[in-house]
Amino acid sequence: MQFSFIWNCFGAVFTYRPLRGVQNFYIVSLAVADLAVALLVMPLNVANFVLDGRWEFGVVVCHVWLTADILTCTASILNLCAIALDRYRAIHDPIGYAQRRTIRRVLTTVAVVWTTSAVISVPPLIGWNAAGLYDETTRRCQLTDDRGFVVYSAAGSFYIPLALMTFVYVKIYMATRRRLRARTDNYRSKAAATSASVDAVAGGTARAPSTLQGDDRVQPVTTRADSYTERELITTARGGNAVT
Repeated sequence: MQFSFIWNCFGAVFTYRPLRGVQNFYIVSLAVADLAVALLVMPLNVANFVLDGRWEFGVVVCHVWLTADILTCTASILNLCAIALDRYRAIHDPIGYAQRRTIRRVLTTVAVVWTTSAVISVPPLIGWNAAGLYDETTRRCQLTDDRGFVVYSAAGSFYIPLALMTFVYVKIYMATRRRLRARTDNYRSKAAATSASVDAVAGGTARAPSTLQGDDRVQPVTTRADSYTERELITTARGGNAVT
């Protein structure tokens, strides 16, 4: 079921035309990172919890599990940073950035995200740890508590991305608010100009009859039937007969 879901997601992005935009490659990369967490990290984490912290899968699987844990979680967070930067550039310079946002640039950014995640996750494997990741005596598989690596990984996986995304989304909010305010002011100026034009046309139409002189003025039209009816009423009021 999970592989079917992955295939449907990839197929939708790469085959469905409305979703084929290069900016959706960031979404695919984020989906890969999150699904890797679900497939590689969470099942072993649940098993380790059920066994009360006793690791029964060997040293190799322990190293793979811990490395995948840092790698995929960091990649997920850094993909969110890449999406935030992409949105900021699209709002700040929509026309220019649309021309510069090519498949090559997007794939390069995705590669930088995963490379940075690997750089953060690999050091414990090459010796940056106070003790081994796997203790054969106690059968424990856990990350190193070396203070230097904890600060290094926490800064690269959480604090720096948090500061970056906060800064970028504040800039996005300010740019969007400024653009909406400019659009509202433009709409109000156009509405005021239209109202002034309508008032000018209405005022000219109202003054037009007063400018007519002599025979050009509009005279009331009286029909024969109206004249006859008026004379009949006058004669009847005087007590005489109507004049035909």
